[in-house]
Amino acid sequence: MRKFICGTLFGILLALAPFAYASGTLEMALFPVKLFVNGKEKDIPTEQAIFNHNGSAYVPLRFVSEALGAKVYYDGDQGTISISAAPYAIMPRTYSYSTAPLNGDIQNRHVDRERFMEFVFNTLQKKPDWIRIARETTDSGPLPTSVVFDGYMYHYFVDYTQSSLDDRIIYATSCNSIEAVKGEDGTSYRLTECRGKSKTESLYITLKD
Repeated sequence: MRKFICGTLFGILLALAPFAYASGTLEMALFPVKLFVNGKEKDIPTEQAIFNHNGSAYVPLRFVSEALGAKVYYDGDQGTISISAAPYAIMPRTYSYSTAPLNGDIQNRHVDRERFMEFVFNTLQKKPDWIRIARETTDSGPLPTSVVFDGYMYHYFVDYTQSSLDDRIIYATSCNSIEAVKGEDGTSYRLTECRGKSKTESLYITLKD
């Protein structure tokens, strides 16, 4: 298993810097196999491939991770690859608003518009997906807010356990739909028809039109 994981991680490095390895080059052969994830065959995009090197399979990291419901983030400046597992990823010990993107998360004030709209589109198509939003606060630390869509409902979580607030809980509820509300500052998003006292839950994201 360790050999496979290492090969998987190295696979994305090859995709980012083809065949560059240490002081020379690495020869790899195409590995024409079928890929199954959780028992279902997955069609690999034509621009990606599975390789074989010294008996180890190298697969596209992002494609496989997202097929498993996880998210992958690569930071070329920092030289890091981050993977967050679904549906509710374990929080890193060190978590800040500025480093949230390294964990595949979306900052609410510097929104990855493409990723957020992909999530909205997927849920409207009844495709399971999830995101975690890092909510910037002035004095209580970031509040990670996860939204997990299971194909039917939106499950909403706010993690207060690492904040300076007194409650130190994980707040959770479920909602039926997502709604876009146009305002002077742009379009904001919220969940509606929610369980509990609050019938709506803000995602704290506003996109300028």
